[in-house]
Amino acid sequence: MNRERMQESERTPLVSESVPEDRPVTVTVVSAVATALDESPLSLPPLYGSVDVDALEEIVAGQRESGRVRFTYCEHLVSVGGDGVVRVFDGAEGRPSG
Repeated sequence: MNRERMQESERTPLVSESVPEDRPVTVTVVSAVATALDESPLSLPPLYGSVDVDALEEIVAGQRESGRVRFTYCEHLVSVGGDGVVRVFDGAEGRPSG
């Protein structure tokens, strides 16, 4: 199977982190990617250059269990579900299409 076509459910995330109720999802995304890169979150570029941060916050705030946002940030595939879990995958394993 072509690794770039692997479904998210078939891959193991480098980092999987739940969004605490008292923290914006955007902070959790940057923190999770920084962990995956073994870098300081302050060294990463602004998240708004990769995704609509307002839409991202809405998905989690609305707790739409079936909702999911996928995007590339710092050459990693990031998946944020309505369940409030941020998953970071190695960018070499696939990128969102489209």
